[in-house]
Amino acid sequence: LATPRDKLTQIRWGQQDFAQRFGRAAQGMWLPETAADLETLAALHACGVTYTVLAPWQATEPVDPTEPYLVRLPNGETITVFFYTGPLSGSISFESDVTNNADHFASAYLPSYANAEKRAQGVDQILIIASDGELYGHHKAWRDHFLSRLTLTSAPAAGFEVVTLDRYLRDHPPTRDLQRR
Repeated sequence: LATPRDKLTQIRWGQQDFAQRFGRAAQGMWLPETAADLETLAALHACGVTYTVLAPWQATEPVDPTEPYLVRLPNGETITVFFYTGPLSGSISFESDVTNNADHFASAYLPSYANAEKRAQGVDQILIIASDGELYGHHKAWRDHFLSRLTLTSAPAAGFEVVTLDRYLRDHPPTRDLQRR
Protein backbone atom coordinates (compact mmCIF):
# COMPACT_ATOMS: atom_id res chain seq x y z
CA LEU A 1 0.00 0.00 0.00
CA ALA A 2 3.02 2.30 0.25
CA THR A 3 4.14 4.67 -2.49
CA PRO A 4 7.11 3.58 -4.62
CA ARG A 5 9.36 6.06 -2.78
CA ASP A 6 8.19 4.84 0.63
CA LYS A 7 8.82 1.23 -0.39
CA LEU A 8 12.41 2.06 -1.29
CA THR A 9 12.86 4.00 1.95
CA GLN A 10 11.54 1.15 4.09
CA ILE A 11 13.69 -1.41 2.29
CA ARG A 12 16.79 0.73 2.76
CA TRP A 13 15.99 1.24 6.44
CA GLY A 14 15.70 -2.51 6.85
CA GLN A 15 18.99 -3.05 5.06
CA GLN A 16 20.76 -0.46 7.21
CA ASP A 17 19.33 -1.94 10.40
CA PHE A 18 20.45 -5.43 9.40
CA ALA A 19 23.96 -4.22 8.50
CA GLN A 20 24.22 -2.34 11.80
CA ARG A 21 23.14 -5.37 13.82
CA PHE A 22 24.99 -8.12 11.95
CA GLY A 23 27.94 -6.35 10.35
CA ARG A 24 27.11 -7.47 6.80
CA ALA A 25 24.66 -6.72 4.03
CA ALA A 26 21.41 -8.68 3.91
CA GLN A 27 20.91 -10.75 0.77
CA GLY A 28 17.25 -11.39 1.45
CA MET A 29 14.35 -9.69 3.13
CA TRP A 30 11.19 -11.11 4.61
CA LEU A 31 8.51 -8.45 4.42
CA PRO A 32 5.87 -8.11 7.15
CA GLU A 33 2.93 -10.42 6.44
CA THR A 34 4.80 -11.36 3.21
CA ALA A 35 3.14 -8.27 1.72
CA ALA A 36 4.61 -8.06 -1.77
CA ASP A 37 3.32 -7.17 -5.20
CA LEU A 38 5.42 -7.00 -8.38
CA GLU A 39 6.26 -3.35 -7.69
CA THR A 40 7.56 -4.28 -4.24
CA LEU A 41 9.56 -7.20 -5.62
CA ALA A 42 11.09 -4.84 -8.20
CA ALA A 43 11.94 -2.36 -5.42
CA LEU A 44 13.64 -5.14 -3.44
CA HIS A 45 15.66 -6.10 -6.50
CA ALA A 46 16.58 -2.45 -7.17
CA CYS A 47 18.00 -2.28 -3.63
CA GLY A 48 20.14 -5.37 -4.19
CA VAL A 49 17.90 -7.85 -2.38
CA THR A 50 18.14 -11.23 -4.11
CA TYR A 51 15.27 -13.12 -2.43
CA THR A 52 12.21 -12.88 -0.23
CA VAL A 53 9.71 -15.20 1.43
CA LEU A 54 6.08 -15.40 0.30
CA ALA A 55 2.95 -17.24 1.33
CA PRO A 56 2.05 -20.19 -0.92
CA TRP A 57 -1.29 -18.59 -1.84
CA GLN A 58 0.54 -15.64 -3.42
CA ALA A 59 1.45 -17.72 -6.47
CA THR A 60 -0.94 -18.01 -9.40
CA GLU A 61 -0.20 -21.71 -9.71
CA PRO A 62 0.42 -24.50 -7.21
CA VAL A 63 3.98 -24.41 -5.88
CA ASP A 64 6.24 -26.87 -4.14
CA PRO A 65 7.28 -24.92 -1.04
CA THR A 66 10.33 -27.16 -0.65
CA GLU A 67 12.19 -25.28 -3.42
CA PRO A 68 12.87 -21.68 -4.49
CA TYR A 69 11.42 -20.07 -7.64
CA LEU A 70 12.28 -17.17 -9.91
CA VAL A 71 9.80 -14.35 -10.46
CA ARG A 72 10.23 -12.29 -13.63
CA LEU A 73 10.02 -8.57 -12.90
CA PRO A 74 8.56 -5.99 -15.30
CA ASN A 75 12.08 -4.86 -16.32
CA GLY A 76 13.08 -8.40 -17.33
CA GLU A 77 15.21 -9.02 -14.23
CA THR A 78 14.38 -11.77 -11.72
CA ILE A 79 14.15 -12.15 -7.98
CA THR A 80 14.11 -15.43 -6.10
CA VAL A 81 11.17 -16.28 -3.87
CA PHE A 82 10.84 -18.95 -1.23
CA PHE A 83 7.46 -20.08 0.07
CA TYR A 84 6.80 -20.93 3.66
CA THR A 85 5.10 -24.24 4.36
CA GLY A 86 1.53 -23.08 5.01
CA PRO A 87 -0.04 -25.76 7.21
CA LEU A 88 3.17 -26.26 9.18
CA SER A 89 3.47 -22.53 9.81
CA GLY A 90 -0.17 -22.36 10.86
CA SER A 91 0.26 -25.23 13.29
CA ILE A 92 3.32 -23.75 14.96
CA SER A 93 1.64 -20.34 15.18
CA PHE A 94 -1.84 -21.22 16.38
CA GLU A 95 -1.83 -24.69 17.94
CA SER A 96 -0.15 -24.42 21.34
CA ASP A 97 0.09 -28.17 21.88
CA VAL A 98 2.17 -28.56 18.70
CA THR A 99 5.05 -26.66 20.30
CA ASN A 100 5.09 -28.41 23.66
CA ASN A 101 7.91 -30.78 22.74
CA ALA A 102 10.57 -29.91 20.15
CA ASP A 103 11.77 -33.51 19.89
CA HIS A 104 8.27 -34.76 19.02
CA PHE A 105 7.72 -31.86 16.64
CA ALA A 106 10.94 -32.63 14.74
CA SER A 107 10.33 -36.37 14.51
CA ALA A 108 6.55 -36.38 13.94
CA TYR A 109 5.57 -33.10 12.28
CA LEU A 110 8.54 -32.10 10.11
CA PRO A 111 8.76 -35.33 8.07
CA SER A 112 5.08 -35.17 7.18
CA TYR A 113 5.55 -31.80 5.46
CA ALA A 114 8.59 -32.74 3.40
CA ASN A 115 8.02 -33.69 -0.23
CA ALA A 116 7.89 -37.49 0.08
CA GLU A 117 9.02 -38.11 -3.51
CA LYS A 118 12.06 -35.86 -3.11
CA ARG A 119 12.83 -37.35 0.28
CA ALA A 120 12.74 -40.89 -1.15
CA GLN A 121 15.14 -39.83 -3.90
CA GLY A 122 17.47 -38.12 -1.41
CA VAL A 123 16.88 -34.72 -3.05
CA ASP A 124 17.55 -31.74 -0.82
CA GLN A 125 14.56 -29.59 0.02
CA ILE A 126 13.75 -26.75 2.35
CA LEU A 127 10.96 -26.46 4.90
CA ILE A 128 10.30 -22.89 5.93
CA ILE A 129 8.28 -22.23 9.04
CA ALA A 130 6.97 -18.68 9.15
CA SER A 131 5.50 -17.24 12.32
CA ASP A 132 5.52 -13.95 14.16
CA GLY A 133 8.58 -13.46 16.32
CA GLU A 134 6.40 -12.12 19.13
CA LEU A 135 5.04 -15.63 19.67
CA TYR A 136 8.39 -16.76 21.05
CA GLY A 137 8.29 -15.86 24.73
CA HIS A 138 5.93 -12.88 24.48
CA HIS A 139 2.55 -14.39 23.58
CA LYS A 140 3.45 -17.97 24.42
CA ALA A 141 5.58 -18.58 27.48
CA TRP A 142 8.58 -20.84 26.92
CA ARG A 143 8.10 -21.03 23.15
CA ASP A 144 11.51 -19.39 22.77
CA HIS A 145 12.96 -22.48 24.47
CA PHE A 146 11.03 -24.71 22.06
CA LEU A 147 12.52 -22.81 19.11
CA SER A 148 16.03 -23.01 20.52
CA ARG A 149 15.80 -26.75 21.15
CA LEU A 150 14.20 -27.36 17.75
CA THR A 151 16.90 -25.56 15.78
CA LEU A 152 19.92 -26.61 17.83
CA THR A 153 19.08 -30.18 18.82
CA SER A 154 15.77 -31.73 17.78
CA ALA A 155 15.70 -30.99 14.05
CA PRO A 156 19.31 -32.18 13.50
CA ALA A 157 18.60 -35.31 15.57
CA ALA A 158 15.62 -36.05 13.30
CA GLY A 159 17.79 -35.75 10.18
CA PHE A 160 17.06 -32.12 9.29
CA GLU A 161 19.85 -29.63 8.73
CA VAL A 162 19.03 -26.10 9.86
CA VAL A 163 20.39 -23.61 7.30
CA THR A 164 19.96 -19.99 6.34
CA LEU A 165 18.10 -19.10 3.18
CA ASP A 166 21.35 -17.52 1.92
CA ARG A 167 23.12 -20.85 2.17
CA TYR A 168 20.26 -22.86 0.71
CA LEU A 169 20.03 -20.51 -2.25
CA ARG A 170 23.79 -20.67 -2.81
CA ASP A 171 23.67 -24.47 -2.89
CA HIS A 172 20.27 -24.82 -4.62
CA PRO A 173 19.54 -22.02 -7.09
CA PRO A 174 15.99 -21.88 -8.43
CA THR A 175 15.28 -23.94 -11.53
CA ARG A 176 11.70 -22.88 -12.18
CA ASP A 177 9.92 -19.62 -12.96
CA LEU A 178 6.59 -18.65 -11.53
CA GLN A 179 3.89 -16.09 -12.10
CA ARG A 180 2.75 -13.68 -9.37
CA ARG A 181 -0.81 -12.60 -8.64
